[in-house]
Amino acid sequence: MKKILIILLVTALMGCSNTSRNTENNAEKINTGINSLITEKEKQDLSNGKSLSVITIDNPSYGVLGDGLGALASKVRGNDKQTMTAVNLILNNPDTIFISQNSDTLLKAIKYLGNTAEGKKILPRTRFIFLNSPLTGVSFISRQEIEDLSKLYKFKYSYPE
Repeated sequence: MKKILIILLVTALMGCSNTSRNTENNAEKINTGINSLITEKEKQDLSNGKSLSVITIDNPSYGVLGDGLGALASKVRGNDKQTMTAVNLILNNPDTIFISQNSDTLLKAIKYLGNTAEGKKILPRTRFIFLNSPLTGVSFISRQEIEDLSKLYKFKYSYPE
C-alpha cells in the first residue's frame, strides 16, 4: 500500500513539474498561432499601440486519464451550457481570435454554428487556436477534424505541435 501511495505522489509531483514547462510551451504556441492568424492591418494596429481581441476558453486539466474521461463525457453530453456560451461569444465577436486550451467547447460551437445560416456567415471571419493541455501536453481534439471543418466553413485556425 505504501508503494502505491509513493508512486502516486511521485506521479503527481512529476505532473506538477511538467505543468510549468507545458504552460510556457503553450504560451509560445499561442504567440506562434496569433502571429500566423493576424492580418497586416492588425499587425499595424498592434505596432501603433492598439490591442488585439483574443478570448481563451480553458478547462482545467485532470491528467491524461481524467481528461480522456472528460472528453468522452463531453461527447455524450453534446451541446451544454459552456458550448452555448462559446457560440454566443463567437456570434458577438466574429473578428476575434479564440483559443481553446484543453477544451472541445470550441469544436462543438463550430459544429453548432456550421448548421445555422448566421453561423455560416460568421465562421469565415473567425480564427481559432487549438492547444494541448498545459498539464498533460496532449489534446483530445482531432487535428484532422479541425482541418476538415476549416475547409467546410472557411475559418482560419492554428493547431501548433
